[in-house]
Amino acid sequence: MADSRRNGTFRNTPFLRLDTKTYLRLPRERNRPETRTGGRCLRRRFFYGHTPHRLAPTTPLCYNQSKKGEINMDGENRRKTLLDLLAAAEEPLSGSALAKKLGVSRQVIVQDIALLRATNRDILSTARGYLLYTPHSTRRNRCFMVSHTTEQIADELNTIVDLGGKVLDVIVTHPIYGSITVNLIISNRRDVQEFVHKIETKQTKPLKELTDDIHYHTVEAESEEVLDAIEKALAEKKYLLS
Repeated sequence: MADSRRNGTFRNTPFLRLDTKTYLRLPRERNRPETRTGGRCLRRRFFYGHTPHRLAPTTPLCYNQSKKGEINMDGENRRKTLLDLLAAAEEPLSGSALAKKLGVSRQVIVQDIALLRATNRDILSTARGYLLYTPHSTRRNRCFMVSHTTEQIADELNTIVDLGGKVLDVIVTHPIYGSITVNLIISNRRDVQEFVHKIETKQTKPLKELTDDIHYHTVEAESEEVLDAIEKALAEKKYLLS
């Protein structure tokens, strides 16, 4: 029995020895003509006998064999494809969705995003995923300093998007950590609803609570007139701080 284990040949176990620790299971013989007797199909059974559990076979992965659904692609081509996907997307793409499309792990996507940002690619990380931001030369933006309660977050954001503004980020100035900026990219009521829903369901505190509700929003709009209307509406609701 010891010799048979060392040579990888088991009398009652159809395994092929590949190395000192890995065995490859041979396919079962089913419904072969020579196994039929008297109109009945005799199925060959596998008996492990007294084979120790530590010698149980495993299915090896060859080094040249890719996992199911994985795309063989080097890092440079993968990052180029990643940029193409972000450029073609109209909405943010989550890291899980990008990982599935490229056949890699989510951690690889995070690393690729960091490398692309190092090459001056303006990739925004939002609560809904990644977005390739291309600033429009014809659009204008303005930073508003505001303050409100957590219950008023939806009303504040809806006020901005209803007048044609896009909330690009939220900024707080922490007394120890300095300026903290988080990308939002909120442009309609559906985005507002999703953002507020995540705050409520995940039971997280908004960033503004670090600075006694005082925070900033960078708002983008088609013209200065739209930004003036947004500023006036925020002031009327007493959200705007001078």
